[in-house]
Amino acid sequence: MSNEEDIKEPIKLTREEAYKNVYVQLKNQDIAPWVEKKKVSASFQPDFLSWTHVWEFLLQTYPEFELEHLEPIKHDDGSMTVQCKLTIPVNEHILVRTERLYVMDNKMNAMKNPNGQAINKAEKRCFVKCAALFGLGIQLFTGEDLPEVDSVKPQPKPEAKPKTEPKPVSEPKPWPDPEPDELFTGWSGPTGAEDYVEFLIKFAQQVAKDGPDSVREIYSANKQGIDRLENERPELYKKLLNEMTNLTTNSQGDAGNE
Repeated sequence: MSNEEDIKEPIKLTREEAYKNVYVQLKNQDIAPWVEKKKVSASFQPDFLSWTHVWEFLLQTYPEFELEHLEPIKHDDGSMTVQCKLTIPVNEHILVRTERLYVMDNKMNAMKNPNGQAINKAEKRCFVKCAALFGLGIQLFTGEDLPEVDSVKPQPKPEAKPKTEPKPVSEPKPWPDPEPDELFTGWSGPTGAEDYVEFLIKFAQQVAKDGPDSVREIYSANKQGIDRLENERPELYKKLLNEMTNLTTNSQGDAGNE
């Protein structure tokens, strides 16, 4: 019998396991104390995570991480998209994620011919979104991507009604701009759900010209009310989802034609 003790080789993680471990560790972090509200308008204030908190946490957790800002993409209309690459070494593996983000103004509209300050801000936000791909704060972006058109059942077309003399059309009433808590909590009363859906559709139609991300931000900010619609008013939920999906798809098509 040999006196030498058997030495066990350390268990090596596969690349997929390394990605999974990093994702689980970062996603389970409590980011609630860092989250702020970004005031886009009186009725739209999405959650906001400062890049400084993300940088500090990554530095403490993965001190050898590297951030690289890639060459921006310049579009024909004068707008710009920034790109970044985040690298996290784990043992023998080099884990990499990349992300893009268009340069936007204070109302989240794409800027034409952005200056250095706007580009710098966009790069910092792009870094936060890239870290979310690794799991850190990804819950803030829930609902950003709406379902594909094929996953939503098409609504049946209404049967044609016999022609009648048109009734005089009254001037439409201006749509009220609700307070922030009204937009996030949903609705109340017997007709509140219909009004809530109509408001979200009108809001989405207004911002759709700025690109699909603007529509997705509305969906994300109103996730609580939309989930309630799905449970309590499924017919209104399907109507809203169909409209927002179509707006997102059409906005992507318009962006691709630029």
